[in-house]
Amino acid sequence: VPLWAQKTEKLQPVFGITKDGLIDGKIPADVNMNIILPEIKETEANIPPSSSSMIRHFISRIINSQEIDKNKEKIKKLMFGESEFEDADTIDATVDSVIKDYTELNRVDIKVSQSLRSSFEKTKEYDNEYKEYIRQIGATTAGGGKKRTRKRKERKTRKRKRKEIKTRRR
Repeated sequence: VPLWAQKTEKLQPVFGITKDGLIDGKIPADVNMNIILPEIKETEANIPPSSSSMIRHFISRIINSQEIDKNKEKIKKLMFGESEFEDADTIDATVDSVIKDYTELNRVDIKVSQSLRSSFEKTKEYDNEYKEYIRQIGATTAGGGKKRTRKRKERKTRKRKRKEIKTRRR
């Protein structure tokens, strides 16, 4: 269990143990998790792939108290695309949870702290990458995901070549 999670209030609801119940920082083998599977909702949105390094960068800006609301919006777009979602509160809570976790990790984990610091220093690069990413999303059809035209063309070319090979074999 990571040090930041070795707290009774984090362990008790899920594992039913206190921090004293850990054995050398590990959960005993005979302990079961007390969790309920989340409800999975299907959405019509075509959510684009995102860059975790970009998300970390904008989190580092929030940790450094820079344009908090603006950077939260950028993180939301990277995580969920530009589609309108019915449950905006859940999305906001998810983004807040990720930011909270990174803030805590930044405080207690030197590697995470170094990674966030390094990412924070690349403001211009990430601003440019974000603009290009959003431009690509805007150039798509049906409001989400990157264009698939090149992949479609490659697939058609492969199919045509396979067909030609089969024809030659006959």
